[in-house]
Amino acid sequence: METARKKALEQRPELREAHLQTKIAEMDVRRERAKYIPDLGAQVGYLGFQNMNFLPQNAGYVGFVFQWQPFDWGYKKHRIAELKATTEQKELTEQDAEQRVLLEVEDKFRKLQEARMLLDAQADQREAEQVRFREVTNRYNQQAALLSDLLQQQAAIAQAEAQYQQALAGVWTARAEFDKAIGTE
Repeated sequence: METARKKALEQRPELREAHLQTKIAEMDVRRERAKYIPDLGAQVGYLGFQNMNFLPQNAGYVGFVFQWQPFDWGYKKHRIAELKATTEQKELTEQDAEQRVLLEVEDKFRKLQEARMLLDAQADQREAEQVRFREVTNRYNQQAALLSDLLQQQAAIAQAEAQYQQALAGVWTARAEFDKAIGTE
């Protein structure tokens, strides 16, 4: 059961989607916080003037650009708080999706166990009906039982076989639903 839970948490696409949505929300908060950092730029250049006597032959320059907006009247602060709330909501959505997947896996596992127990019970019933059929056949051959008893036992075997086949189909259906719940198809 524990390996099925781990496998489901790794493979279910809705969990991956919820995790990615949480990461996107966290990156939005980081991007908004980065707006507090001032922009600083530098530029270095060199110019050479050939065959011009009235200008210097070589010139170099260095430039710095500093841009910062310290007064935003609380816009950045409120925007970051809003994005943090969105991030928390995405984390809760992710946790909810994980819990739903785990509940579904546990439910499908229980149904698979029930189907297997039913299959075992039907196999035992089928075997018991076959033993009774052999007994009734022996009694009929010894003329100790009626033909109607033999035919009735044949009908009981057919019914037990049909119930066994239904239980077997139920096991395979439960197995397919369990595989789907853990993310393997």
